[in-house]
Amino acid sequence: MSYSRWGNSNWYTYWDVGSGDTKDTQIFTICGETSFTYKDLKCGIEACILKLKPSLEEEQKELKGYMQEFIRNIDEEYKNES
Repeated sequence: MSYSRWGNSNWYTYWDVGSGDTKDTQIFTICGETSFTYKDLKCGIEACILKLKPSLEEEQKELKGYMQEFIRNIDEEYKNES
């Protein structure tokens, strides 16, 4: 699932089909930059954003929104997992 594309964003972000088998190992990819697992984002979304060093506050907010949407999707997909 894509959260953003370059045509309407500075970021191309998506839920990576190469993710692992568990909730914590689901991967959020920022194309051309890096990837983070669900666990990475849940434990420190702000630290993950800072690793990318977006130059503008609006870029940070935009990226955080995509990360939060990914987290919500994973929570929904794995709502029955203990």
